[in-house]
Amino acid sequence: MPNDLVWRESVSDEELKKFDKYAHAVTVISSQHRLIHDGMFFSGWFRNATLASGSKLYLGISVPASTYSHMQVVQVTADEGGLEVELYENSTYSGGSAVTMVNRNRNSSKTLSTSVVSAPTVTTEGTLIDFHILPEQGAGGHSGVNTKEEFGELALSSSTDYLIAVDNTTATTRDVTINIAAYELTYP
Repeated sequence: MPNDLVWRESVSDEELKKFDKYAHAVTVISSQHRLIHDGMFFSGWFRNATLASGSKLYLGISVPASTYSHMQVVQVTADEGGLEVELYENSTYSGGSAVTMVNRNRNSSKTLSTSVVSAPTVTTEGTLIDFHILPEQGAGGHSGVNTKEEFGELALSSSTDYLIAVDNTTATTRDVTINIAAYELTYP
């Protein structure tokens, strides 16, 4: 076997480093995996352990200008069902508490410029663009315990505000958590 197929750690061998050192095959990773490596993938969560009957839990997302922000995953979990999960665009809200969006590459100092806040004061929900139901226990054969719902990936518009709303339609309190994973690219 020629020596040029042997994995080397020299600086002059950059081309060979693009290949797996054992099989000498091109190394390929998923887009999400690459975004994590590049320090551009973030996740955060917010929990309301006492979401009262008939009330809504809001998470506000504000995308700045010239930013291409992607919500990779929005997951809502609850101790039991009876919840409606809504996603609104062109929302109007103020205040709220900042949700810490953690860079999934713990060696990176990059931060998410899209802001995420919990419990903002909502003036206008905006245009409903997605809707899901977490059914109550026993509804449609659903167990109702430890229920979860997920939105698929969504590319958000720059200079736009969004709301994720979780509406407790039951007569009892619910323990609800919203998990969000996102990445963003910035354009000049």
